[in-house]
Amino acid sequence: MSTPSVRSEDPDAAKFFYIPVYSTCNLTTPRPQVLRTGADPHRWQRRVVADALEWLDSHDSYSHYLWGRGGLDHILTATHDFGRCFTHRDVGKGVTTSDGLGRFLGILRSMVYLQYNGDTHAGASCYEAGRDVVLPPVSKFEYELPEEMMESMQPVGSALKSPWRAMFRGTTEFKWFGRQDPGYSRGVRQALRRLYGEGETKNEGVVVTVAGEKVGAGEYLREMAEASFCVCPRGYAGWTQRFADSVKAGCLPVGEGFFVDD
Repeated sequence: MSTPSVRSEDPDAAKFFYIPVYSTCNLTTPRPQVLRTGADPHRWQRRVVADALEWLDSHDSYSHYLWGRGGLDHILTATHDFGRCFTHRDVGKGVTTSDGLGRFLGILRSMVYLQYNGDTHAGASCYEAGRDVVLPPVSKFEYELPEEMMESMQPVGSALKSPWRAMFRGTTEFKWFGRQDPGYSRGVRQALRRLYGEGETKNEGVVVTVAGEKVGAGEYLREMAEASFCVCPRGYAGWTQRFADSVKAGCLPVGEGFFVDD
């Protein structure tokens, strides 16, 4: 983006305007308050976006660029579960209007989003095919682990050892405002726990490990590297970070419900 052939210092010559706001970082900051009160963690994310738009609108030298084409020439990054919706789930209404976003609803609906979610199934409203850009999720191992450890990883498929191992480590239930949410993962993660319990079991010659407790990145990578198959069930969204992590660890990802536009 910094190369002269792509970036212009003259706004009148620009075809698109990128808003450098990383709203997703604000999902982890209020975590203690979220756990204590059951608040929607995405409200902080929405507020960051609203504050950025309000700041742009308050500057006369830029405001007319923001409103000029109704947002069609503006690009925003929204790398979390439901991209342009700025919420934890798709409720079929597209961009939410809460936490200060309402005044900019027309602009937000027209913007181009860089996001992980590319859900195209019937009723999905958080991805606009032909407008939004689906980004491949970056494996967290890329920046959390030493380079020499990453270089020791084997290509995907090379971990087909005997006995075959399948593993899943992650949340198998989700509480929303203090109550169990049966819609989480469309019941897939809950079924994993119900079928295989917590820990290691053997089924049809395959060693299956289901674990909910969090571990460090190094231990998580080791588990994936030792497994033949890494189960990557959806959470709320169809895409999952585990898919990228599994590939990086040399483990065959097994998932369902990946609705991504070609």
